[in-house]
Amino acid sequence: VVAQALHWFDFGRFFPEVHRTARAGALLAVWGYDLLRIRPEIDAAIDRYYRNVIGPFWDAERRHVETHYRSISIPFPEIPVDRAFSMRYEWSLSQLEGYLQTWSA
Repeated sequence: VVAQALHWFDFGRFFPEVHRTARAGALLAVWGYDLLRIRPEIDAAIDRYYRNVIGPFWDAERRHVETHYRSISIPFPEIPVDRAFSMRYEWSLSQLEGYLQTWSA
């Protein structure tokens, strides 16, 4: 399982190692998360912060997260899922600020 981290890996070393060490029939589960969505006016402010304020400081690998890892050639069969995974939280303003401060750009 790789959760919100595949974009940091050396793909030329990681995928062959998965192939070498995984049992026949094993699954490689890879997932990441998108920008949070609250309501349109707040989403617009967060999007501006993401793109314009810290956007210039994101590492190049961040583009893989933005494309939902579709920009990575994963050499294993994809197993389609019938719905997107979602998480719901109720945060105070200070909790939202704390989350935004974890962004590593």
